[in-house]
Amino acid sequence: MSEFGPELVDLICKITGDYTGHRDGTLPQEWNTVCELGLAAVGISESCGGSGGTVGDLSIVIRELAKAGIGTPIVEASTAAWALGEVPRAGSDFDTVATAVGHIEFDGDCLSGALPSVRYGQSAKRIVLLLPESDSVVVVETGASAITMTHGYDLAGHQTSRVEFDRTPARLVASGRHCEHVRARLGLARATALVGSGTGAYLLTRGHVAQREQFGAPLIKMPSVAAGLARISISLREAETATFRALALQLDDEKSEGDQFAAAAVARVMTAEMATFVARQAHQLHGAIGVTEEYPLHRHTRNLWAWRDADESALEYSKLLGDLTVRGGELALWDRVSA
Repeated sequence: MSEFGPELVDLICKITGDYTGHRDGTLPQEWNTVCELGLAAVGISESCGGSGGTVGDLSIVIRELAKAGIGTPIVEASTAAWALGEVPRAGSDFDTVATAVGHIEFDGDCLSGALPSVRYGQSAKRIVLLLPESDSVVVVETGASAITMTHGYDLAGHQTSRVEFDRTPARLVASGRHCEHVRARLGLARATALVGSGTGAYLLTRGHVAQREQFGAPLIKMPSVAAGLARISISLREAETATFRALALQLDDEKSEGDQFAAAAVARVMTAEMATFVARQAHQLHGAIGVTEEYPLHRHTRNLWAWRDADESALEYSKLLGDLTVRGGELALWDRVSA
């Protein structure tokens, strides 16, 4: 943890302490507080209008918000701002980011094609598009001409939009960020959010089985329940390890963008698998109470389901890892896949 870690954890706890959940498609009030305090700009240098700090500090903010069961655009907004090398002037204004794999054509001036899902496109001022085929990062105004947006929500109640471009004006980002570098940053941020949400689900489950009694003893005394809780912990630790490794590589300036992206891809695959398992196991150990609106477990499990395939699916990341391993040879196999 960074030198600012304990202070950031304490600050997020104070922001989220009164959160009782919402699923009406609006942004939670806590998001305004996050923006006003400059937390969405952590990890961006002050010279670019950011709050300073490292991507490690940002990871703490992302993890703790997710751990509290709050869905915010922190992953999208922080990644987009870093890719652009700038932070929106208004406190609650933000940009979002999306990866276009085989969906979009860019001729240097205009975009054509459609994206099935852009997270928080309804509220964002701009969309930062990652175009892996051309290794380009472009930005487009959501209010631009020749753009059609159809708004909806995912199963956690977060905003998502279908976006269609018809010769829509766009430009390359001025920061010069490479697509692979931004994808690595986005993958790490999403993996971190999944770890935070998985941790929240684990803590709720652990508390429940320790307090709920059956046959005169806490549920945790049953071997099958104890084993189920242990499996959640193991899955979470595996995902954490992969995510911490990806973070360590992004903090190391000597590591190549390819190595950073590969580590982020491993983290995304591991956290997606963790999300599926932890959500299922947590509901199994909770029983009926876990599916009620009043009980907070669904805040975590819905987020786990919504985020596990956000941006790019685990299958897509697995294919990317396979391609990287084939190109890198035998030495890359252990480092990039088995790690």
